[in-house]
This record gives sequence, structure tokens and C-alpha cells, in this order.
Amino acid sequence: MDRLDALAIERLRESGVKFTVDSLCKEAKCSKKTFYVLYPSKGDFAKHVYQYAYAQYEAAASSFHEHPSRETLEHLLSWAMDAMMITSQTTFNLYSMSALLQKAALQERAKIKTDFVTTLSNTFPPSVTDHRSFFYALEKTLVALSHEKNREAILHDLSEVLAKWMR
Repeated sequence: MDRLDALAIERLRESGVKFTVDSLCKEAKCSKKTFYVLYPSKGDFAKHVYQYAYAQYEAAASSFHEHPSRETLEHLLSWAMDAMMITSQTTFNLYSMSALLQKAALQERAKIKTDFVTTLSNTFPPSVTDHRSFFYALEKTLVALSHEKNREAILHDLSEVLAKWMR
């Protein structure tokens, strides 16, 4: 049900948590009954969406490691942004997620953030990454972009600028 996962992330990007299971099922052409057979609770669905996002991030990171380029960097930035967005405190507050689910998601977010920083540290020269503000500004930019309508164009421009600094 990757289609439901991808749609959930897309809806979170576009409107935050202002979508329903019913609207998601209609768009995915899936019955609510099937949805609740697959995911007995919204928490189960959220866990599955997180796992999907983490897997997509890992695939993007792997692709970037194998073939560093502007395109693979853009893909990596996009999935890092989505992983940060779906595990933000705002998302948890609005969803009223269980503390256990929140803790697990925040642990994954921390792993992704560490991997992301390591990947970029190995990709860009120290003259870029030694500035503490580089990672802070990049993370804040990605979080701010997560709900922008024209995020793809901005990500494209950002990755184009960053690619010029790659080793």
C-alpha cells in the first residue's frame, strides 16, 4: 500500500494534518474497510507511513552515496525534509499520537539527522561544513519548505547551489 503512504505524505506536505482517512481512501481508490483491515488504527497507519518515509530516505541516501550529483542530492534533500516534517512536534501535537509512537519516530528522526549531517560532511569541503550555521540553516530551510506549494522548484534551485560546493 505504498500508494496510501505516498498520498499521506503528499497530503501532509500540502495541508498538514487536515485530511481524513475517508478522503485519503477516496483518492487512493481504496475502501475504508480495506484501510482498517490493513491498519487497525490511525497509529498503525502512521507507523507504516513513517517506515515508508524512512525507507525512501535510506534509498535516496544510498543513491546519493553511489552517484553524488545534483539530482541525487535534490532527492536526498526532499526525503530528509519529508522525514523531518512528518516527525515534527507540530505534527504530533495535531495528531495526538501516543507517547510510544512519538518516541520511536523521534529516534528515527535523530538517526536520519545524524546520517544526513554525516553524508553532507563527507560530500562538502570543511570550508562549507565547518560553519555551524550551515547545517542549522539547511535544516530550518528544509522544515520551512516542507509545506510550500512550489517546493520542487525551490529544492531544485537549492540543490543546484549546493551541488557547486560538492567535492
